[in-house]
Amino acid sequence: MRLFPIVGLLAALVLTAATSTPASADISPALVSALVNTNNQSSYHITLAGKSMGGTSQGDIVKPDKMRMTMPTGASVVIGSVMYLEMNGKWQKMAGGGDWFAKMNAAKMMNLHRGDYASKDLGMRTISGGAGIYHAYQLTDTKKNLSQTIYIDSSNRIARMEMPDMVITFSNFGEHVNIQAPM
Repeated sequence: MRLFPIVGLLAALVLTAATSTPASADISPALVSALVNTNNQSSYHITLAGKSMGGTSQGDIVKPDKMRMTMPTGASVVIGSVMYLEMNGKWQKMAGGGDWFAKMNAAKMMNLHRGDYASKDLGMRTISGGAGIYHAYQLTDTKKNLSQTIYIDSSNRIARMEMPDMVITFSNFGEHVNIQAPM
């Protein structure tokens, strides 16, 4: 079953797609700066929650090529081009399953969709259930008519991304995380 890596892949692709901003005058320079700054962090914790996820998933990303995710249905660890999946309490090694780190070329991806995004400054806002005040932006894929609200923390990093069916939060930036092969 290849469901487990989808969560990690989705998280990385969402951030990568967002951080590879097209050369469009409609994207706020402040939003671009925060997206790039977040992508340049050495590590971060990520939480994904939504009905389509079947619950809440959590994980850690460590650059350049490590990720650990726990989901309601199991867990996955990616180290370089090797993926490990935990199913029914047993770990399995999946050769070549984690090569998505090497395949991701955010600049190329976004260049294909140049001009498809627009942003709107929503001003200072609080996050429901969270402490602090964040600068919020709405980022819209104008071609697909899909929007998300992005919250930037006081250190100019993405703290939260709210989409219609999922919320992704980022935290613990730059903290030491030890990700090792489970077997």
